[in-house]
Amino acid sequence: MERSVSTGRYSLDIENRLPGFTETYPKGVQLSDDVKQLLDHSRTTRQALTFDEVTLEDKPSDFHPNDCSLHSFVTRNIRLKSCGILSAAMDTVTERDMALAMAKMGGMGILHRNLGAQEQAAMVSWVRKKIHYGGMIDKPITFSPNDRYSYLQNQIANKGWTFTSFPIVDEEGKFLGLMTRDELEFVEGTTNPLLSQLMKPLANVVTAPEGTSSDDAYKLMQTQRVKKLPIVSSTGVLIGMYVWNDVKQDQRKRDFFSLDNEGHFLVGAAISLGQEDMHRADLLVQSGCKVLVLDSSHGACAPAKEQIKRLRVKYGDRIDIIVGNIASYASAAYLLKGDHRPDCLKVGIGPGSICTTRSVTGHGVPQLTAVYEVWRAVKDHGDKTGYY
Repeated sequence: MERSVSTGRYSLDIENRLPGFTETYPKGVQLSDDVKQLLDHSRTTRQALTFDEVTLEDKPSDFHPNDCSLHSFVTRNIRLKSCGILSAAMDTVTERDMALAMAKMGGMGILHRNLGAQEQAAMVSWVRKKIHYGGMIDKPITFSPNDRYSYLQNQIANKGWTFTSFPIVDEEGKFLGLMTRDELEFVEGTTNPLLSQLMKPLANVVTAPEGTSSDDAYKLMQTQRVKKLPIVSSTGVLIGMYVWNDVKQDQRKRDFFSLDNEGHFLVGAAISLGQEDMHRADLLVQSGCKVLVLDSSHGACAPAKEQIKRLRVKYGDRIDIIVGNIASYASAAYLLKGDHRPDCLKVGIGPGSICTTRSVTGHGVPQLTAVYEVWRAVKDHGDKTGYY
């Protein structure tokens, strides 16, 4: 480690190792002795560092850039493909279009909470339904055989649906037939027939049994040359449906997208620390949101811990919880203490280019030191408990 006389910046001798991350959550991220020496020295002398005060020294590398993986965990369970880039939960930054763009680029957008709970939940649904990548649609929109042609057309127009294939089921959910664009296009004049008269009946529809994988669905659809493949249980109940355009998507693109465990685009959403926002959390989880961010300028507080507990008791491990913002060892240790813990700590008080928190309130820690202090707390906690 050297410090430049002309610039005052530190130059770090970083260990030369092949960049990469494990497929499962690692037991703590390791730092080289050189890095720890610098940051520990700053800590003991009560000095703090920003990123602008540190540069990285070049070193020989005996691997190819294509061998490097930037995939990284942003929570204990979610691994992003963009080296963990998230867009901020700010009303000037992340709404549905930004969240969709982030997911397409391998990151994740966090929808801000400065809007109604129903509107925020609707944004989550909108982003997720922009793709169902290679997976089965587990809740396809269905119609009754007693519905009329005009009702179906009105629903398509009013809902703004861009798809025109719908399973027809009875009151018990049993699959009876399939409506597609072909059946809709050949209705003549002012006639308004029942869907039971228009649909392709079960006997003429290729179906597959419950448990059919996306790979098996792809092979069957390719062999049978069908674009829709309803999945039906042994009792005839509709379980879901595969769509050809989904299962045939270019695997290169799939590998690039951020997808949840159901094959939808990954999106997170912010909520406040109050109990009244549990209603917002309910709507978000119902819409398929997998990540909730407890959004506060001072994340290490009693209301944050209480909200974490409420979410854990109600949803368990169905969701990942991010909490912040914090910038110190003590704050991280406080949030990790107890039986109900977050899956990610959001670090940074006042580091943003337009943020005035530090200058106005005198509150905050230069970001490099803040990250290191939180890392120390997480590592110490993990070494003792196994929870990193």
